[in-house]
Amino acid sequence: MLLRIASKCNPMSIVRPTTITIQDYRLSFIRVATVLPEQSGGSEFVRRADYEKLFATLQSNGVADGFSLPWENKKPFAHRFWLRYLNTLNAANVASSVGWAMGVPLRGNGPAIQATLPSFKGRVSIERYFHPFGLALVVTLTSNDPIEAGEWVDQATLAATASFAVKFRPEEPARNLNLAALANAWFTQMRDQYFGPNASLSAAPDPFTIMTVCRGTGVDESLPPDDTIHHLLFGAASLRKNWSSADLSGAPLAASRLKTQTGGSPGDVAFATRRGRAIWTPSSFVQAKPLTSQSCYHRNQVVGALQVESLCSLANTLRLRLDNSSILPNHINVLGQIPARVLVDLHKGEAHTYRSISLQRQIDDRGARDDIVKLRQRYVLPPWAPAAAPAA
Repeated sequence: MLLRIASKCNPMSIVRPTTITIQDYRLSFIRVATVLPEQSGGSEFVRRADYEKLFATLQSNGVADGFSLPWENKKPFAHRFWLRYLNTLNAANVASSVGWAMGVPLRGNGPAIQATLPSFKGRVSIERYFHPFGLALVVTLTSNDPIEAGEWVDQATLAATASFAVKFRPEEPARNLNLAALANAWFTQMRDQYFGPNASLSAAPDPFTIMTVCRGTGVDESLPPDDTIHHLLFGAASLRKNWSSADLSGAPLAASRLKTQTGGSPGDVAFATRRGRAIWTPSSFVQAKPLTSQSCYHRNQVVGALQVESLCSLANTLRLRLDNSSILPNHINVLGQIPARVLVDLHKGEAHTYRSISLQRQIDDRGARDDIVKLRQRYVLPPWAPAAAPAA
């Protein structure tokens, strides 16, 4: 792979053959489904009173009825996303009523879903989340096997459509399922178990993905990304198999580059496509001792994206129902203020919640603005006048 190295006299005069090697990365696939029971029944966490009771129990005991909170009780002060999202110094102090109002999910703590991919040498982990209004699944591939950068992207695009050997329970025989089929099967099982088989289930058509390079070599952090790295980032964020030959002349890097933290290097990029992110920060990942933990940063981005996906899906589902009828059953109507309030705060980057330009972009790309406006009108909340949406 050729990496262009600029000289002070002629920025385009020197091309040195440099191999970019990815030594450690995380790739997460986030899928959500909104589930609304047709009757006010449900179990465990679906009704507000039951959710708040279980939430309080989990704050005290850590685990109950196969659930836990999305942060570890041993270190509730160490989870940056949740601390900022909930505007607290210690997640252990969050009241159950706040958990409900902010749409905090419960995490499945029962037997893990097992999945393996023969072509992937790393680890596959699957997290299960339960909202009062739906379900979410996060499948993360973690690799510590050094790989050339082009093969890294090819490996990721293959995983997006490949068949995994999946066991939903340890005693079951393995089934060959791609990630979409895996999610749909699990959503259906959990819908039937917790919301009732007659509950409506609306799943997102494709996943939201986040790719983060945690360790790598062969990149000069002081240089802006060249065309080679632009294509790598496009492939890592879009997972399109034609990434290496894609015509990006009409899609300049600046249009996909999200603003990174103050003090970043010219080579640092948070790259956005409509349904994905590629986190590329050579100022950290090429260091013998990384300046910041990219795995922790990846975690914050994943949980933030999961919340936005789930709340946007709920907002859209409610909006579609309201288009057909202004009357909603009370057990569904009480859910509407959650996305109507939280998504606006996240989009505006309010100081009392998690601030991320990536989440703002995600809300816009999900087309959630009209849904939010409709819900705020219904619940007599102050009108929302967001800034103009970014150009496509």
